[in-house]
Amino acid sequence: MTESGHTQDGSPQTEAFIFGIPKKEDLDAARLSEFLENLGRDRREPIQAHLADRSEFQERLENYYQDGLEELDLLYLMAIEAASWGHEVIEKALGNDLEETQYLRYYDVQRGLAARCLKTHAEVSWLLRGGHSDGAAARTRTILEIFAVTRTLAEHGSPEGDHPELVERYLVHREVFGFQTISAIKSSGILDDSEKSLSDERVSRVKKQRDLLILEYGKEFSSACGWAAPLFPGQRRIGYGDLIKRVMPELPVFYNITSAPLHAGSDGLHDTLAVREHEAALVAGPTNLGLALPATIASALLVSQLQAVVPHLVRTSSVNEDWGGYFLVALELAAKKVSDRMFEGEERVKEAEEKFQSERRQEDA
Repeated sequence: MTESGHTQDGSPQTEAFIFGIPKKEDLDAARLSEFLENLGRDRREPIQAHLADRSEFQERLENYYQDGLEELDLLYLMAIEAASWGHEVIEKALGNDLEETQYLRYYDVQRGLAARCLKTHAEVSWLLRGGHSDGAAARTRTILEIFAVTRTLAEHGSPEGDHPELVERYLVHREVFGFQTISAIKSSGILDDSEKSLSDERVSRVKKQRDLLILEYGKEFSSACGWAAPLFPGQRRIGYGDLIKRVMPELPVFYNITSAPLHAGSDGLHDTLAVREHEAALVAGPTNLGLALPATIASALLVSQLQAVVPHLVRTSSVNEDWGGYFLVALELAAKKVSDRMFEGEERVKEAEEKFQSERRQEDA
């Protein structure tokens, strides 16, 4: 509750702003019943109107961005095909060679990361089709993190790399956070019967596993990207920002840009206000601007990601393939088309807005 105390003449100030959900029993039962009945009576009409507005918005969005969104889908389909080809040719080349077990383990991790990247890229595409540029940017940030892990393992964690142990460290890294998570759940009271669901024995077992990992790998292993600690000697805490800066120095700026919509900082708050000549409004839904940049970043990173699972050339005693190079060049060209078409669409939106504002100025003159 916010109260202003007393007025200048000393009389009590009665104005107050009281927030929070009141107890139902503190409200007038008859008024509450009538209010709820009125809310539910005609709910189909506002829902249908909302769905109609959304459909109309998406149709307008398609008019501006159709070429770019289609290129985005085409890139995704090409990427799926390329990743599948890469897996098939690697399996064919290695066959049942037990000596290549370590490489297969490394490659399986890269395949899993590529699958996550593809899934997240598909999410970006869906969000862009709905006009949710901030959501697309936030998911693009995830792709940046996946790419940083992929690139780090490719440069240092392969069997031929200087730190092949990084693959195993990465795979077991999640277990170091188990005790923290399970302790938080147990103490939060969110479970109906936390003592049964999370017994002391189970908590102790998870804590023991964490302690063993820290004993084996060091205290820095418990940081966000502690699995990569051998690459950062003497550094206590390693995060995704450190990986991103290491694998590609120009990437941190994009990481910062895509972080603003994800976090509750004031950058995102300023972006929520849309100012036009005749009005200013808070954006609480989809928009037709800001779609090109996340599409561009996500697509370029997807192509870079696939370089870890699609070999451009394979030459062994049983396989002689070079189609991977053609796949990768085609994907690179497709990502460029995505960027060009999406930015062209954004320019069309800006031109239409300028035309609208010009007409409004003439009307007001």
